[in-house]
Amino acid sequence: MPLSAVPRPGGGADSPAPRAGLLLQAGSRRRDLAAQLEVARDDAMRLAGSGLNKPRRVGLEAKVRSALGVLPLTARAYLQDDGAAEASALATLKRAQRALQSRDWKRVAAVLSQLCSAYPLRLAGLRPGNAGPAAVAAAGRSYQHSCAMCHRYARPDSQLPAPDLFRWSRTLGARSFVARMIDGVHGTAFTSFENPLSAAEIAALYAYFRTGGTVAAGGSPDKAR
Repeated sequence: MPLSAVPRPGGGADSPAPRAGLLLQAGSRRRDLAAQLEVARDDAMRLAGSGLNKPRRVGLEAKVRSALGVLPLTARAYLQDDGAAEASALATLKRAQRALQSRDWKRVAAVLSQLCSAYPLRLAGLRPGNAGPAAVAAAGRSYQHSCAMCHRYARPDSQLPAPDLFRWSRTLGARSFVARMIDGVHGTAFTSFENPLSAAEIAALYAYFRTGGTVAAGGSPDKAR
């Protein structure tokens, strides 16, 4: 749904669109908002479906509730210079929160989909093809050093087990996978809780996972699994 169709306070779906200049800005604030919306929408869609065991459902419900608590703050930070856009986004998020209270996951996903369309995650520079062999090899070393312990040996009975990123890189769409790389990776209390990865590093990690951890600088094997 285009931005002009996102409901605004006091207006219907055909109300005029807010000024869209901020949508053209690059940088982490726009990227983070778009990624958070994408992940929350995808998680709500999973809850609307079937096949989740009880621990996973409990964990995923808590994750979506947390996301809908944080998203208004992220939207305010991103849209603070555009009052109309901020009011529109916050009103739409309130609709998602109301649907959340009744655990109407299809409705939650549908409302968040409107915002995903209004504030899409731009993939320029974030696809695996943007990374060269040396960058992919460096990404593999970073994964082995900082990520592999949790992602390769996740507890299957936990509510939110760390996912198999090699599998996800092949089964999720590019936008969904990149969104989770942005929203799911954070720094520490000593650095900040913002995602520490640059676009180039995300592209390199994406390429590393897509190759199954077998491509290193110069094309030599670098098995990760």
